[in-house]
Amino acid sequence: MRVNALLPGAMDIAMTKEFGDSTKVRIFIKHMHALKRIATPEKITLPAVYRSVKSDF
Repeated sequence: MRVNALLPGAMDIAMTKEFGDSTKVRIFIKHMHALKRIATPEKITLPAVYRSVKSDF
């Protein structure tokens, strides 16, 4: 079985701002993830579209 998944971690969207929008909260969230950054919807759109296209595997 083959599974393709996108796991961006924390996303910079309105829902995550409910946790707090201070600098300390953002730094804490960034350091929870391997790449030490918070993803934006723009950064995840292209990989999502790429994965949604039918492939010849």
